[in-house]
Amino acid sequence: MLINKQKVISEKKFVGEISEQLKNKLKENKFIAYKVYDVNEQIRKKMIQELKEGKLKLPA
Repeated sequence: MLINKQKVISEKKFVGEISEQLKNKLKENKFIAYKVYDVNEQIRKKMIQELKEGKLKLPA
């Protein structure tokens, strides 16, 4: 009985570590996605500004 209990405890610990790693990875990915969105938003605003100023010509 003692061996099985120890095995269950170690499996729970393993699952806990994996879920912690996944949570951290998810946070990193959200941060990266937000940074990419932010950069795209800045580029879009810059292009709109240049269009308004007549600096940027759209291809016909």
